[in-house]
Amino acid sequence: MGEINDDDDDEEEQSDFNDDNQQDDDYEINLAESTVQIKTNLYVSFPFLFLNSSSTLKNSSVSLYVNSNLIGTQRLNYINSTIMPNSTPSSLSIHGVIGTLPIFRSLSPVTWRQASSYLFEDIISPQSVKCIFNMGPNYLGSFQSLEMENFNNSLIMEDRIMFGIHPSKIFEMTLAKFRGVYNKNDSKSIGKQLNIPSNENVTPLRILSNTVAQLQGSSRTVGGVVIGYIYIGHFDLADRMFHSIKEAWLSASKNNMADVKELIPEFFYLPEFLSNSNKFDLGKKQSGVELNDIVLPPWAKNDPREFVRVHRMALESDYVSAHLNEWIDLIFGYKQQGQAAIESNN
Repeated sequence: MGEINDDDDDEEEQSDFNDDNQQDDDYEINLAESTVQIKTNLYVSFPFLFLNSSSTLKNSSVSLYVNSNLIGTQRLNYINSTIMPNSTPSSLSIHGVIGTLPIFRSLSPVTWRQASSYLFEDIISPQSVKCIFNMGPNYLGSFQSLEMENFNNSLIMEDRIMFGIHPSKIFEMTLAKFRGVYNKNDSKSIGKQLNIPSNENVTPLRILSNTVAQLQGSSRTVGGVVIGYIYIGHFDLADRMFHSIKEAWLSASKNNMADVKELIPEFFYLPEFLSNSNKFDLGKKQSGVELNDIVLPPWAKNDPREFVRVHRMALESDYVSAHLNEWIDLIFGYKQQGQAAIESNN
């Protein structure tokens, strides 16, 4: 899991940029050791980082697009890769740090509010980049994009998108502290990259934490949620499998404090995932109940299509739109931790 820092200077205070006072500025974007000089309007508010090649145990590369135009591509050289014993490719853990020594830092004359940035797992084409950019904020977090004519044009499904890489916290530590908190090998590798001793306790390193890593409960990651609802490779014990909308709701909202799963996009557009059309043997619960199709609420009239239709209407309703910010506060915002989290049972 890599960490990507979108900060443009050392100032902690950031302010909204006024579209009425837009201006053109020259500034540099560093991609590893490469520097690209670009000229762009500062009111741009929908940047992306796209992975355009990917392989296990090998370096990848990242392409930078501004206003859907390709600015540059750079290979990503991971500082250190740690593989757990008897690991599979899916358990590979990549640790990377992006930083700049204080002596090389320069304050920017521009203050701006960080816009949405998303890391896509899949490799996509420049044409798809252009299409996604044209959708703007409607692409992520809103199913309005499903109604657009370009939906089937090789775009990335929402369950394949890593959650936004907005920082949940930024803190500073030294290499000596990093060595104690994390591990000695990473400390040595970072020190070599920055040309400072691994036990140095003076130079501040600014750390940006990924929101996904900071959320409580493993099931709030994309992979954890998808496996929890759909399963991959093999089925779990019948008593632990997803088989009832009502029981899944009661588990997450009342009965099981460790159940923090969110809904996957299929709940709002793919009724087929609720039916065992292939007649798989899903097992039998201890109560003697045999698992088959997902048990739907009475209002769905035992029809997966009706369930998805009503669910979709509820998602797009005025009430949900008016209260969506409350969910964002729980998952990404200030109610993740502290007194606000306690008061919200988060």
